Amino acid sequence: MDLGLKGLRAFVAGASRGLGYATALGLAREGAAVALNGRNVERLTAAAQSIQAETGSKVVPVAGDVSEVETPSRLIVEAVTQLGGLDLLVTNAGGPPPGKFETFDDATWQKAVDLTLLGHVRLIRAALPYLRQSKAASVLTITSYSVKQPIVNLVLSNSVRLATIGLTKSLALELGADGIRFNSILPAWTETERVIELMTARAQTNGTTVEEELMKQARDSALGRMGRPEEFANAAVFLLSPAASYITGVMLSVDGGMYKGTFESTQKVIFASTNPVKIAAVHLGFRQMFPEQSFEFEGVKCAPFSVSEQPMTDLQTLQGATERCQRAAETNPDADYWVGVEGGVSDVSGEMHAFAWVVIKSRQRMGKARTAEFMLPPPVANLVRQGKELGDADDIVFAQKNSKQEHGAVGLLTGNVIDRTALYQQAVILALIPFKNPHLYSASNL
Repeated sequence: MDLGLKGLRAFVAGASRGLGYATALGLAREGAAVALNGRNVERLTAAAQSIQAETGSKVVPVAGDVSEVETPSRLIVEAVTQLGGLDLLVTNAGGPPPGKFETFDDATWQKAVDLTLLGHVRLIRAALPYLRQSKAASVLTITSYSVKQPIVNLVLSNSVRLATIGLTKSLALELGADGIRFNSILPAWTETERVIELMTARAQTNGTTVEEELMKQARDSALGRMGRPEEFANAAVFLLSPAASYITGVMLSVDGGMYKGTFESTQKVIFASTNPVKIAAVHLGFRQMFPEQSFEFEGVKCAPFSVSEQPMTDLQTLQGATERCQRAAETNPDADYWVGVEGGVSDVSGEMHAFAWVVIKSRQRMGKARTAEFMLPPPVANLVRQGKELGDADDIVFAQKNSKQEHGAVGLLTGNVIDRTALYQQAVILALIPFKNPHLYSASNL
């Protein structure tokens, strides 16, 4: 397929390495003349020489920091002078530093805005007079999939990159009549130097190794791996090319399925209970397992249809959790996840033990997990054997009121060292293992 790029002139920011370099190389391979931008003169010059030697296309280095107020204008003029005009513009810059909200002052926020937003603004503003003269004008802003699904410990990037998306979409509408297309590409974790830097910071925070963090992040992809720069570049080159002449205002994810949403970034979880303790456990478990995903939680009253209010065996308890999960799915079939939790007891050699089962399902798979169990004191066990629910028996023995919606038997017996939320939360996390590792668990027919 001829992309129609031969003879076109491109400016690619942040192109001395990583995604920018891969995009510049892809354009040059298609016959475009390319001006490479970066801050490090030595590395930029080497990159330009390497691409020109491989492709035979004209490649020129134009060094400068796009976060500086006057630099973008100078860079565009220099590129136009050397290339004889401008048809394609790729705005790109390294992201701001990782860290949590309270670690950054106003100066750091301003620097992030200058780099991650105003760098795009100033380059586009400087390039517009030349792009208007082109019959194949196209602008591509490189942002991140974090605009849809925020990434933990990247508050600066998560916040500021969203503004670039607003800018891109606005300009697609505003300048379409001038024949200039504007699109954005949203990469996820790709094997670049920038990602190694972020994984190094994450490893230091978590007390792990860079290799462990890379493996964890790769598992979040539906393909079980990170992307390669050339895979990103293939999509970028197409969007820039005349072959994509009717595509504008698009925010294209190139993420290997790391973004888990459909049209919205928020996924809905329906929980078959209105008990605040259980809802808190589900909420915490999901957020711990999927910290980068946005969830909406809703509790609904769903009683099992074949199990008593107080399950008396392990099998009955699992059946109760399964039926609650099914009822939740029937109540709200459009949700993304459905969760059932059932507490139960069983007699073990004359002793009564308490525990719970958690069942979670989506449209593709199901996960199940059991909490740890603990021995109930004889006064409580005797009341349960006489027909009382465990929560009611706890209230009688411990002179409590509605303890099952607070700390539960385990909280009362451990002095809240472990409360009911913590007990259930661990089982929720374990039940989510198949969803965290979809490449290791086959999809179920649900």
